[in-house]
Amino acid sequence: MQKHLENINDKRLKNFNKHAGDIERILVTLKSGKRLKPDELNVLLKNISCIISEPDLISQYFPMEEDVIDILVIDEASQVSIAESISLILRAKQVVVFGDELQYGAVGAVNVNKAYAEQYFREILDSYESDYKISFDLQEKEKLSKDVSEEVDIEEQEIEPVFYKPEEGTIDWLKTFSIRTSTLNFAKAIKNYSTSLDTHFRSFPEIIDYSNEIFYKPSQIPLIVNRIRTKPINEVLRFMKVDTQGNSGNNVNLDEIESIKHDIQNIISNGFKGTIGIITSFREQKNRMEEVLRKELPNFHYLEKDLKLTIWFVGDVQGEERDIVYYSFVEDKKIGNGSLRNIYPIIGGSADNIRKLKMQRLNVGFSRAKDTMVFVHSMPIEDYSDTRLGDALKRYKQLLDTANDNFIADESVFGSPAEKDLYTLIINTEFYRQNRGKIKIIAQFPIGRYIEETLHKYIPKYRVDFLMTLSDKGKEKSLILEYDGLEYHTKNPEIVTAHNFSQEYLDYDIERQLELESYGYNFMRINKFTLIPKDKIQTKIDVLNSLLAKKFKD
Repeated sequence: MQKHLENINDKRLKNFNKHAGDIERILVTLKSGKRLKPDELNVLLKNISCIISEPDLISQYFPMEEDVIDILVIDEASQVSIAESISLILRAKQVVVFGDELQYGAVGAVNVNKAYAEQYFREILDSYESDYKISFDLQEKEKLSKDVSEEVDIEEQEIEPVFYKPEEGTIDWLKTFSIRTSTLNFAKAIKNYSTSLDTHFRSFPEIIDYSNEIFYKPSQIPLIVNRIRTKPINEVLRFMKVDTQGNSGNNVNLDEIESIKHDIQNIISNGFKGTIGIITSFREQKNRMEEVLRKELPNFHYLEKDLKLTIWFVGDVQGEERDIVYYSFVEDKKIGNGSLRNIYPIIGGSADNIRKLKMQRLNVGFSRAKDTMVFVHSMPIEDYSDTRLGDALKRYKQLLDTANDNFIADESVFGSPAEKDLYTLIINTEFYRQNRGKIKIIAQFPIGRYIEETLHKYIPKYRVDFLMTLSDKGKEKSLILEYDGLEYHTKNPEIVTAHNFSQEYLDYDIERQLELESYGYNFMRINKFTLIPKDKIQTKIDVLNSLLAKKFKD
């Protein structure tokens, strides 16, 4: 499919080169800041498959005509006001909207001047009156304009969930056109179809754990983490305690900056080649950090260009990702250099809600790292407990302290893609998550050699796909998990079904299982039929979770 699409694109671009005169006219139009003429746009869109742009540029340069765009895709739609996107939507035949209502909303639109927002909505009401041949009472119009344009303290901003599609022509329907409405909420209100993307590809499971448990599971969107941890846990979650030497200024902590600077120098000298990000809890710290690192890191420009070193205030980081992310929290109560209560929600306060901006800072900030999070803190972890930041730090510390170090240093250890998929499913089950501190999983475990060395019994050098152990209250239970592909484990793959699989096993597989069971090991065999849900609301993970819980309970 990819080669087919590349071939189509190549043909289109070659054809585009035949329109030298049109290309020149298009460039002149764009440089002069004018809208393209319909025939110019037609040449452009017929020969270029995809245009990636900010919403304002499409509005500025594309003619205001229906159906000129086949498919319009709006990404990060929670951050885009409907005022920015409505004219784009009207130009498109089909619209696909991506967004996360548990991350930052259209903050720029929320900050729009109240008078401007009122005037914008009055014009919508005027157009509505003209199109539908009705009239509003002047007092009603003023009240409605004021209601939807009310200024909201950015710290108290809340994303209102949309539960229904307003009936066209009603007051609720008109309100969806408010400048403060995000494109995501607008699209949810008028959608033909919606679905949730529940697979997380960016981070190791322990990194996304906080966001998953606190934000997505309560919203009925439990994330399936598609990445397998390939590093020890102490290389994934790192805590750097800093001893402050004095007050560096309001919302600034120079000692944390120094610690981060030295750590970056250390990882670079040890051969680190990944991308680097730094998230600060105050804008002043972000500005000071940039100033110090630019001046004192000898290779700053190389890091900025090649390793994408970037420093953000936590409120500006949505849409970014880096291999390693440092978190500078700044506050040290002993010296009174800042208060995190101004940045993150106070427990039990008005912003203590997963739909509030202050809370969303935690979700966005703690989901940027791919491989490593470094928490740079100037106070003991328990001293952060007056805001929800403290809960997050305690959760990560507990994960670090209690996790059995299940990681796959080299993914080539898996005997097949199906084995890798099975491992991913295992670590996403509730059974694994609840017992992660007691569970150990070893892929391609050389069980034959282990039995020979420990029990002094001669046994073939068997390997099993996974050995899973659960240690609880001084007792240890073991389970062998095997993934059985039809072509390798059955006599006649063509006739195998979910009902006769067990009768079609190769004799070797049965004999091997019986021999290993004689040494006290339990077996669980998985094949392509085993994890098929029998209930519509179940997933493969749910089925596997039940099987594991039953096996370890027996």
